[in-house]
Amino acid sequence: MSKLDTVLELIKHTSHTLTGIFEKGSDHCRNKLDRESTVDPEANESALSKALQLCAEEIDQSNLSKKLPSPKYFEHVAMLSRQTKNYENEIAICEMYLDVVSKCVSNYKLSKKKIAHEVKPLCKPMIMRIKNAKVLISKQ
Repeated sequence: MSKLDTVLELIKHTSHTLTGIFEKGSDHCRNKLDRESTVDPEANESALSKALQLCAEEIDQSNLSKKLPSPKYFEHVAMLSRQTKNYENEIAICEMYLDVVSKCVSNYKLSKKKIAHEVKPLCKPMIMRIKNAKVLISKQ
């Protein structure tokens, strides 16, 4: 039985129609977009400040452990910056992460294999964010 057959079988045994399911899904997406579009500036500033502190701690931890820094806090700062349409800040934090990673690569003399398997996957989302933010800046 294919996935489509399974879905159709489930629909037959419930009171929901396929159209109703899709409408619920689109309503859910619309509601999520509405929640994301209303950003409280004070809450965002507080979250941004906390995330920046975590970025600094991540850089320090990376220097102590001689490992690559995790991108999660940097991505969080970039996401918060995009929510407030502060694309310059988004670009700056992504470039900061790329600079930190670049310094780690040169300081710790990582192998080409390690760069290909560990460094590039960490940097790719940041590079895409920079490109997207530059496009958004040009549209303003």
